Amino acid sequence: MEKDSSPSVVACVPAWNAQDFIERTLISLAAQSYRNFRVLISVDQSTDATTEVCERFAAKDKRFEVLRQTRRLGWIGNVNALLQRAESDYCVFAFHDDTLEPSFLSELAAALKTNPTAVLAYSDMDISYLDGSLKKVSYCAPDNVSDPGARAQSIFRREDAWYVPHRGLFRTSIGKKIGGLRKHLAGEFSADQPWLIHLSLYGEFVRVPKVLCHKHFMKGSLSLKWKYGPCHMSALGLACATEVLRAKVPLLLRLRVLSAFLIYGAKWLIFRRANLRKPAS
Repeated sequence: MEKDSSPSVVACVPAWNAQDFIERTLISLAAQSYRNFRVLISVDQSTDATTEVCERFAAKDKRFEVLRQTRRLGWIGNVNALLQRAESDYCVFAFHDDTLEPSFLSELAAALKTNPTAVLAYSDMDISYLDGSLKKVSYCAPDNVSDPGARAQSIFRREDAWYVPHRGLFRTSIGKKIGGLRKHLAGEFSADQPWLIHLSLYGEFVRVPKVLCHKHFMKGSLSLKWKYGPCHMSALGLACATEVLRAKVPLLLRLRVLSAFLIYGAKWLIFRRANLRKPAS
């Protein structure tokens, strides 16, 4: 059989207490039209049947491998454990409450391959909420997509659906260069934002303008439990700035991005204080 010369892809599936939905995620991965890929599933000390569901599925498809964690890692630790194990050209975080269209990997891999300066390719997505409603979301990169400072600032200002690229296909070497996601002073709160900012400093984000990813909010979804108070947002801002400092990019670029962060952060604090002082109507 002729060896597949297309870029290799690893889909990383961090799983925890996901027995009610994860099989649908795995089915959508198994149905991908892209050939040269494998799936790594890391089950993080689940108290339900997640491990058994995943291992039954993997037993029927040699492209799937299940890792059993021996201690509780949490969301970030589980994601990073998968990234460390990934040996491929491209990588994607396929979360246990997402489903993907069959052409997801094919279209994103093609976008990365034809854009050598890009570090990530992503699609639009839709979100199913607990009340049954459905919303399409997309992230439109700044007009000057070649400017890493503009990309980083857009994500820092949380423009559009800034989180959508987190479900994109990225170059594995860059993900490992960054070192994965990190906890900060507010724990795991919005840890994908500092990660995306760091990633954006290394290259372009390419959008495939069609819905190829479907997110499903569940009762136990982690992001539904997050609090968006001033302390959490301040800790997050500090984490974003720290990732800029860590980035192995020219010093002048880092200083320009940090200056923009500080100006925006100061405006946000002034606006918040002004609103707090307004008398209640």
